[in-house]
Amino acid sequence: MPFLSALRDRVQESVNMVILDGTDVVYVARLLNSDLMTLRVNVGSRMPAYATSLGRSILAFLPSEEAASILDRSDLRALTAWTLTTRAAIEASLVEIRAKGYAYNDQGVAPGLRGIAAPVLDAAARPVASINLSVARPLTESEVSGKLAPEVIKTAQEISARAVELHVG
Repeated sequence: MPFLSALRDRVQESVNMVILDGTDVVYVARLLNSDLMTLRVNVGSRMPAYATSLGRSILAFLPSEEAASILDRSDLRALTAWTLTTRAAIEASLVEIRAKGYAYNDQGVAPGLRGIAAPVLDAAARPVASINLSVARPLTESEVSGKLAPEVIKTAQEISARAVELHVG
């Protein structure tokens, strides 16, 4: 939680953490900023992994056969007009996420909300969780790639390093 709180304080946006459970992500932490608009999810809420920045950041870093199996079992339905629902579009996004190190979701879960997520990795570089910023306003590409994504990646790496340290120690 200290890492998530520090991220929220630095960027003044809502922060979430999820784990993968089957074809869904399950929220395990949620720290809100002062925005009036927010997605109505709580700790314990579930969302389809393919539709969220959080889920896609995990899927992108799983072994490809495992990610494909999860997508095979997923009901690829639209949550909004912007949700990626074709296998080709989702798989293309996973390639991009692996290259960039983060996932960006533009209104795919709720109109007006954007998500920027990065995976939390274990010692074997396997994703065990994901964190994101949930932003209730339009974002420029430079704001995403130049400011917010680096903060999310940095925090995910800090949590990964701490988890490995605790596991090894």
